[in-house]
Amino acid sequence: MLPIPTQLPPNKDGVPPPPLEEDPQPRMDNSKPGSAYEQCMYREVCWRLDQRGAVGENALHLCLLNATSVHADLAKRLVKCFPKLINDVYISDEYYGENVLHWAIVNEDPAMVKFLLDNGVNYHERCCGNFMTPEDQKASRSDSLDQEWVILSPSTNYEGYVYWGEYPLSFAACLGQEECYRLMLAKGADPNLQDFNGNTVLHMLVIYEKIPMFNMAYELGALLTIFNNQFLSPLTMAAKLAKTEMFFHILKLEREIYWQIGSITCAAYPLRQLDSIDIETGAVNKNSVLNLIVYGVRISNRFDDDWAKGI
Repeated sequence: MLPIPTQLPPNKDGVPPPPLEEDPQPRMDNSKPGSAYEQCMYREVCWRLDQRGAVGENALHLCLLNATSVHADLAKRLVKCFPKLINDVYISDEYYGENVLHWAIVNEDPAMVKFLLDNGVNYHERCCGNFMTPEDQKASRSDSLDQEWVILSPSTNYEGYVYWGEYPLSFAACLGQEECYRLMLAKGADPNLQDFNGNTVLHMLVIYEKIPMFNMAYELGALLTIFNNQFLSPLTMAAKLAKTEMFFHILKLEREIYWQIGSITCAAYPLRQLDSIDIETGAVNKNSVLNLIVYGVRISNRFDDDWAKGI
C-alpha cells in the first residue's frame, strides 16, 4: 500500500504549500449556536439514513431511550468507537432535532450529561419536532428551503405536552434539572438563545412557573430584556398568561430599592413594560402589562384580583 502524502510538492518557485488537513470535513463548533448549519449548509450524519428506525432513530438513541445501566454502558462504548455518532439526531418530523443530550436530560441523568458534554455533544441542538410543538401551532407547521427549522404561526398560548423550548438548556430548566443546567452552562451553553417562538430559558420558566429555577437562571446570566415573537418579555408574558406569582416575583427582581426600614420598603419600578404609554414615542403600548390586563384575553379572574391587591 502506498503511503498517504502529508505534504504537497513545492510549486515552480520552490515554495512549499501548507500541509494537508487530516480531516477536510467541517467540525462542529459548539461555541456558535447553529454553527453546523450556518458553516456548511448541510448536517453531518454518521448513521446511514436508510438504516434508521421508524422515527429516524439510531442505536445510540435507543440506548438512551431504554435508560438502563446496561444501555448506558453500551451507549458509552458506541460513542468511544464512533465519536461522530454523538451528534446524530432523530430525522422524523415528529421528533426532528432531538439528540442524545435531550434524552439524558429527560432521563434525569447528570452523569450521562457530563459524559456526553465531555465527548463533544452539540449542546445547542434544536429539537423542533411536531411532538415538541404547542398544540395550537401544529396545524401551521411548514418547511422552508432557507432554513432547517420549521416555520410556525406566531399566535399561540404555548400549551403543549412537551413544549420545553428546543434547546437542551431549556429542557433542563423546564424539568428542574439544576445540575444538568449548570453542567451545560459551564461548557458554554447560552441561556438567551431563542426557540421557534422566540422564547428563552426565562420565558419557558414563566410558562411552567418554576420560580427556584428562574432565580438560578437569572443569577447565572439569563436576561429579562429579550422579547419573543409576540413581543413579550418574561414579565409581560407572565401578565398575559396570568401567572400571578411569577409576575410579582419578576417585578421584585426588576425594582430598585432606595431604602428599607423594617417591613417598609421604598423602591422604584421600571415603567417601560408596565405603563400603557410608550415612554419614547408616546403611543399606546399594546404589549404593556396594563394593556394586557385591561384589554387582553381574560384568562383568569385571580390575576385581576391579585393585581388590584398588589397596586
